[in-house]
This record gives sequence, structure tokens and C-alpha cells, in this order.
Amino acid sequence: MDDARSCQVLLLGGASGVGKTHVSYALARHFDVGFTSADDISTALERLTTPEQYPVLHEWRLHAEEVLRLDDVGMLVHTLRTAP
Repeated sequence: MDDARSCQVLLLGGASGVGKTHVSYALARHFDVGFTSADDISTALERLTTPEQYPVLHEWRLHAEEVLRLDDVGMLVHTLRTAP
């Protein structure tokens, strides 16, 4: 990687289905850098922890119907709580 670049990590976010993954792969190829999906990180963390250790991370799998009933603010709060 070129030392002149100041970017160490680029997070690309957006709504489901808008092409984030497609753009991310193209950017990674262009800059010759690695690509890791946040979903991959969440999956790894879920597999490395138990519901007792990190309950909020396991809510989707164990209580999806409750999470899906959250309003927009509740979903935002839930999402922020799952961030490591």
C-alpha cells in the first residue's frame, strides 16, 4: 500500500441492496487491498461468544421476531449496542 494514502480503513454503509458489496470489491481490487464484510465480523463474534457473554449479539438468532418488531429508533439503538 502506498504510504502517501491517509486512509487506513474505509467503511461503506447504506441500505440493503444498493450495491455496497459490488462497489467494495471494485475498490479493493483498484487499491489492491483486502476486503472484509462487517457481516463476516459479526458472524465470527457470534460464533466466538455465547448468548450469556454477549446477549445483544445473539438476539437476531435467538429472538428475531422481537428484534423485527422494533421501530426505527429501537432498531438503531439495537444496532449500536451490537457494535464491538
